[in-house]
Amino acid sequence: MGETIWAVIPTFNRRELLRECIRAVLGQTRPPDVVWVRDNASQDGTAEMVRQEFPRVRLVRGKNNLGSSGGFAEGLRAGYEGGADWIWLVDNDAVPQPDALEKLLEAQRRLENSGYRVGALGSIALWTDGKPHPMNHTPPDWKRLHLRHRLAQLGCQPQRWSSFVSVLVPSRVVERYGLPYYSFFTWNDDLEYFGRIARGELVVFVRDSVVVHKTKTPYIAALSIGERYFYEVRNRIWVLRGDAFHWLEKVWLFLNILGQIPVYLWRNRLPGWKVVLRGIEEGLHTLPSETVAVGARIEAEPIVLARR
Repeated sequence: MGETIWAVIPTFNRRELLRECIRAVLGQTRPPDVVWVRDNASQDGTAEMVRQEFPRVRLVRGKNNLGSSGGFAEGLRAGYEGGADWIWLVDNDAVPQPDALEKLLEAQRRLENSGYRVGALGSIALWTDGKPHPMNHTPPDWKRLHLRHRLAQLGCQPQRWSSFVSVLVPSRVVERYGLPYYSFFTWNDDLEYFGRIARGELVVFVRDSVVVHKTKTPYIAALSIGERYFYEVRNRIWVLRGDAFHWLEKVWLFLNILGQIPVYLWRNRLPGWKVVLRGIEEGLHTLPSETVAVGARIEAEPIVLARR
């Protein structure tokens, strides 16, 4: 195709999974031109492993852990400013099948030839047992249901948002919609970012582009143990207070997390109540402070994107 493609992989203390991920990315039938890894201040020898085993990879070792939100935001910015035409976001515990990227690109060509301009193309995420991973399930785009049959003929399905586990984004979308919120840190960051994009752009899943999402179990956020669920609660409230979704969609998103919270509380008991209440309080009384929309009014100092 002649386009330049960057693969972006943020990571934190997942050396062995990252090794497998990088090998799969470099071994693609259409390999990316640049593989960019953001090490979120790992302490398990991640940076040393990447330097020794993958000298072709562009490694950025951060002083702080920016979470998945900051890592993907930094990667999108690096790819955009580095002149990439397409940026392939890949989670560090995802193992793309050898033709995953090629299938995304083929789908993009089919869509373009059929008159569709796409804002993001996501892969189908399976768990290690070959079944769909529930963490990466997203609903169809109700506004584009009339396109569903035609898009199915092109091997795609319109989605209301996509997942950071594996998604291909054109640089023009980064220029128009900016970057994910850094301060989400993790969870609901892709919901907000691609929800924002899908209000004006076609976002699809490509049925024959597949990655294996190698989490320990095929879990959802509500099944987590400990304080990480704070981000699920706080960030979902931020999404509900934002403008990425229509009010009817927000009703569904609210009912969704309302159904999740009892599951989390049942597993975590009294400590879980403290986590949920802290998430509610911060979600209601703060706003994400590091949005990077380009040329738009934002709550904080914008991060300027400069194209080379």
